[in-house]
Amino acid sequence: MRNVSAARALLTSPGRDVNQGVGDYTIIAVLLETGLRISELLGLDLDQWNGQGFTRVRIKGNRKLKTVPITAEGRKALEAWLKERGDKLGPIFTTSHGHWLGRKQFYEVVKRVER
Repeated sequence: MRNVSAARALLTSPGRDVNQGVGDYTIIAVLLETGLRISELLGLDLDQWNGQGFTRVRIKGNRKLKTVPITAEGRKALEAWLKERGDKLGPIFTTSHGHWLGRKQFYEVVKRVER
């Protein structure tokens, strides 16, 4: 996929913090490799990750809970990110201050991938 390849290039972009590059790559890879909506992706918590996918994902306006599998490439990216992020409970994707990543910050990641 072109978008995953573009995101992968973020891992080695000069002048970037390593954690930011890994996080940017991971958020795009997980989005594309799970089929989650942006709001579902940004709402993922570490305790939902079971090593093969995500459990108890709220979909369609918080009405249904579902288990969401992830491909091998997405899993590999997520495991690398979790190694960098640490095992502290809370949101998987955060701002540099540890807060939930919002749609605006996600859009900034997408803009970096487009470049």
